[in-house]
Amino acid sequence: MNRKSIAVLSLVFLGLGASIQHVCADWVDKTITPYGFNGSAVNGLCGRTQVGVSMPTDNAGFWSGTAHTWVDLNPVGSSKSYANGIYGDKEVGTATFFGIDHAGLWTGSSGAWIDLNPAGASVSNGNAIYCNTEVGVAILPAGQHAGLWMGTSASWVDLHPSGADASEAFAVYGNTQAGFATISGSDHAALWQGSSQSWVDLNPAGATSSYANGVFGEMEVGCATFSGVTCAGLWQGTSDSWINLNPSGADGSEIYGADDDTQVGYATLSGLDHAGLWNGSSATFTDINPSGATFSYAQAIYKAGSDVWIGGEVDGQAAIWHQGSIPVISGQIIPEDVDPDSDYYYSGLTGSIEIQSTGGDILEKYPITLSNYQYYEIITGQPDGAYVAVAKLSHWLAQAVPFTVTGGTGSVSFSLFNGDINGDNFVEDQDYSLLGRAWYSQSGDANYDVRADLNCDGRVEDLDYSILAKNWYASGDDF
Repeated sequence: MNRKSIAVLSLVFLGLGASIQHVCADWVDKTITPYGFNGSAVNGLCGRTQVGVSMPTDNAGFWSGTAHTWVDLNPVGSSKSYANGIYGDKEVGTATFFGIDHAGLWTGSSGAWIDLNPAGASVSNGNAIYCNTEVGVAILPAGQHAGLWMGTSASWVDLHPSGADASEAFAVYGNTQAGFATISGSDHAALWQGSSQSWVDLNPAGATSSYANGVFGEMEVGCATFSGVTCAGLWQGTSDSWINLNPSGADGSEIYGADDDTQVGYATLSGLDHAGLWNGSSATFTDINPSGATFSYAQAIYKAGSDVWIGGEVDGQAAIWHQGSIPVISGQIIPEDVDPDSDYYYSGLTGSIEIQSTGGDILEKYPITLSNYQYYEIITGQPDGAYVAVAKLSHWLAQAVPFTVTGGTGSVSFSLFNGDINGDNFVEDQDYSLLGRAWYSQSGDANYDVRADLNCDGRVEDLDYSILAKNWYASGDDF
């Protein structure tokens, strides 16, 4: 498994747009590769939101726990991108423009991209974020330098230690940054406190190389290599504090992230990489590789009391783990009037689902992409009880359906009326006007409007007018 700034993955097809769930001891895992992609990986997470990349096009994006909630972050003009870290509503990563990687920041959409490439840098990568600080690397005239930003390219702070050959920052927590610096040709785990002068060499005695991949509080996590064996481990701010976490019998191991007293990464067991977690010692290693999986990696962890989420990949597919059952709401959203010969008859339509209280308060809202005969799935944070779900797809009217969450799961399906071309949840004069502007156009024409193609057959014509007339002056439920 490569580190965040070198996000090249070996992929195996495991199912498009589907969430495949397994149980591993006390942990439940779910693969979440989005519809239309054949591979993916989670690189970071915050609460129930994960960030990463989907292949083969290498598009950055984020999920809310299921394949159907994927939001593509690839900026306009970018040939590929990776999202590596998340904090609150901000994502950090890298996008490639004209063959050049630029570090960047998003706030929930591809259009919100902020380019962080520092002045004078030929290449840069964003690896992690905490509060208002992003960390990563830039290739400057002087070489490969670790650094940090505060939301703009102009805020770049160079962390490169004096005398180092190269450096990179992989993680940040509070005012602490972690990564590595190359000293006399050997990579040494590194720790900073916001400046190049604050650099601390964490390379343990006897290690030929080491990397600090994550940081939480006063704990740094990563790996060190001894006699050719890469061993997971942790530090407490000094090289002498190194604790070797390589499990007994493992051929090697590495830790990528930590939260509270738990560390996550992988261990190589009988020649295969298995995702796992530790609690501060090698003896505490827990193998969470799903049954039947060939390889897996745990990249990030988020803990809120007893609610623990881990993100990573399983056999080339983005995956999440949760201790105990994963609370899921699922069902079908059937949009009326879709042409049976259209690809959208089966999957690919986009929209949103709200979970409301029975009194109409919005509790949760998720973007969705339908797959597998208009199926959807979302993860809920709501306790057992009565709720109302509201579904809305592009030019279909919203529908509200009451349902119940029992044992952490719920099922609710919808059947949506068509004709809301302008998306205001009414079928009326403005929709008729938009239909008229696109009249007798087809996909590729200058006046073609996909919203007016009500039956999704690639043409705007009589059938679309009939659909509009059928639902004239209809309105959707509140959303």
